[in-house]
Amino acid sequence: MKILYFFLFSFLFIACNTPVINKNDVVAEVNGEQILLSELASQSKQEIFDILNTAYEIKSRVLAGLIKQKLLEDAAKKENMSLEEFIDWFVQQKICVGQDSLKKRYGFNTQSFYVKGELIPLVKGSLEEKLSYQQKLRSRIVQALVDSLYQKADIKRFLYPPKQPALKMTLCFNSFMEGKCTCVPEGINN
Repeated sequence: MKILYFFLFSFLFIACNTPVINKNDVVAEVNGEQILLSELASQSKQEIFDILNTAYEIKSRVLAGLIKQKLLEDAAKKENMSLEEFIDWFVQQKICVGQDSLKKRYGFNTQSFYVKGELIPLVKGSLEEKLSYQQKLRSRIVQALVDSLYQKADIKRFLYPPKQPALKMTLCFNSFMEGKCTCVPEGINN
């Protein structure tokens, strides 16, 4: 019972101390003239939308990674293996096909590789060539597996992009005879 009273008291305390935001609240004063929250909001809508859109794009990429991770984990679970064991096993199954058909299927050559943004030629038969080839091959096999699992899965996403802020426009006719018309965003004074 004491815990219930504690939570009730805490909620009331927080609720009573939360300020009510009013669009007519003053956010600044310049030489006695007030700048209202509504002015700030209307002038910053697009910038805030851009930031929200960037956050959405980041969340979408992270969500795609989480979905792929979950698909791989589910596939590993079906085989009664850990994720790493499953990936190693799956890659080994694919590698048994043969080197030439793997190069053709996953579409790459091992003539060179990138290190810190520079293309470095590989010496035929070198350790670097072998490691580069194995890394690329493993990556492409796992990506093909993920793509295959992704196509078969029933995936529902509940992450939505932010809505574009509405831009209210006022039409003003400068000259009725000439039919000139200008559009002025609301809130901007000429």
